[in-house]
Amino acid sequence: MNLHSARQSKIDLNKRWPCTPCKASEEDRFCEAAASLNSQSITERGINISELPLNHLSNLCEKLDQAPTQYQLFVNINQQRLHLVKSREWIKSYVVSTAFNGVGQEDGSGKTPLGLHVIASKVGEGAAPYAVFKARELTGEIAQPNSSERSITSRILWLRGLEPQFNQGSRNGIIVDTYKRYVYIHGTNDLEHLGQPVSKGCVCLSPEDTIDLFNQVSEGTQVYIYT
Repeated sequence: MNLHSARQSKIDLNKRWPCTPCKASEEDRFCEAAASLNSQSITERGINISELPLNHLSNLCEKLDQAPTQYQLFVNINQQRLHLVKSREWIKSYVVSTAFNGVGQEDGSGKTPLGLHVIASKVGEGAAPYAVFKARELTGEIAQPNSSERSITSRILWLRGLEPQFNQGSRNGIIVDTYKRYVYIHGTNDLEHLGQPVSKGCVCLSPEDTIDLFNQVSEGTQVYIYT
C-alpha cells in the first residue's frame, strides 16, 4: 500500500476562542453545547468493508507473527476517519483529527505514525467527558469545548508500534517508537476542527466518541494507521 503524506489543511492555528475558568458544576452545560457542535461526530453511514485494507493488515500480521485481534481499528489519514471492525465486519466510523504536520515516524516530528500498532494501555475509565489529562493524570480541570487551549480529555488509548525500525525502536539512531513518542488516541475539546488534521501527532476524537470507542476495545487491540 502506498504511503503518502496527509494533505495539509489550511487552518489558522493562531485562532483563539475566549476562555474563562470553569467549574465542574458547569460540565453538563458544556457537554450539551459540545453535543450540539459535534452532532455528526459518529458516522452512521455504513461503509463497504472492501474499502478497508483488511487483507493487507492480515498479511502484515502474518509477517510480524501477530494473530489478528477480534476488534481492529483502521485510521484513515486521508479521510480523517477511524473505523471500528469486529471479525472483519464494519461496526462504526468516527471523525478524527490527526497531525497537522502529516504522517511520519520520527520522534519530535509532530507527525502521526503509520503502520500496525496495538493499544498498550487504557487510561481514564470513569472520568468525566471533558476531564483534562496531563501526563495521563487527571488535573481536576474541566475543559470547555473549543476553548483557546486544546486539551487531552475523557480517555486515552496509548499506542505501541509493532513494526521494528518503523514504528518500534529506532532507525539509524533516531527514535521512531510510537510508544516512546507518547502517541495516543484521545479525546479533545477542539470539536470545531475534527475532520481536519490539526493535532500534534495523536489521533483525536470528540470526548463522547472517545468514551464510546474506549468501552468497546481492550488493551492489545490492533490499530492500523494508513493513508
